[in-house]
Amino acid sequence: MKGVKADIVTGTTPKREREDILAKFKIGLLKVVVNVGTLTTGFDYPELDTIILGRPTKSLALYYQMVGRAIRPYKGKDAWIVDLGGSYKFFGRVDELKIECPPGTSRWVVTSRGRPLTNVNF
Repeated sequence: MKGVKADIVTGTTPKREREDILAKFKIGLLKVVVNVGTLTTGFDYPELDTIILGRPTKSLALYYQMVGRAIRPYKGKDAWIVDLGGSYKFFGRVDELKIECPPGTSRWVVTSRGRPLTNVNF
């Protein structure tokens, strides 16, 4: 379509159509691709610089995957994460995540700002 600058990808988008949308995005014909839980993992485009998280998650792995789409290094890129669901407040910055084995235990945990994020109930 002439003049279209955005498109959407969902779990029901046919594979070929999804590939076409992402190809147009990567060459700049589309400026925005909205996705519903489909590009959170495995989407490889290091140039991607902005992510808008429209939903919260309590999954550290999913959070890391989602923001990881934008924080991958690429020359001249500044990453922007816009979090509308509060996941950043919950997990903190990805560069603040640490893997630690607290004294007196043999269980490793992931922490952020000293707060355990794994092996705990939320």
